[in-house]
Amino acid sequence: MPKRLSGLAKLEALGITPHTMVEWAQSFPDHCPEQPPKPRSSLTIKAHDHKFSVFNGFIEHDYPEGITVNNDQKVTSIEAWIQLGLPFPAPEIICGFLDYYVDSARGKIRQNAGKVKRATVEDFWEGFLSAWNYAAKRDNQCPKELREYGMEYVAELAKTRSLPDNDSGKIREDESVRYQNN
Repeated sequence: MPKRLSGLAKLEALGITPHTMVEWAQSFPDHCPEQPPKPRSSLTIKAHDHKFSVFNGFIEHDYPEGITVNNDQKVTSIEAWIQLGLPFPAPEIICGFLDYYVDSARGKIRQNAGKVKRATVEDFWEGFLSAWNYAAKRDNQCPKELREYGMEYVAELAKTRSLPDNDSGKIREDESVRYQNN
């Protein structure tokens, strides 16, 4: 019984050499023209819309006149931001946005004593990045540095706002009282 081939041995047995693989890879755009992204499911679109609505709420709350981007473009919604092809929000906008998210999330769940977990904020940030990258297409993706900056800021928020890491939902007593009195 012949031995089963795998890896390069299998390719060479089929007559494919490393040289032909390199040639094929170099001509890849000719073989596979760029396809538009597949449409997202309706649940994903709803999740993306939710992330954008939170960002739009942040703009309305903190920047009622709109955010000036690149010293000349004023935007009043994240959709306009993306349509104009403007770069991903700067670190100070990211910080304000994540602060706004934590504050609004605590306000919405006041009956639960303001429980917001670190993992929830991390998931929200990753979801926002996914929504941005999908809406902005290939030419205006979120830079890796800003993705990492956002995650570092979530870690900082977890410390300064006492966001629990686990499911216990415990927060400092003074913060619980502060949010109940508002």
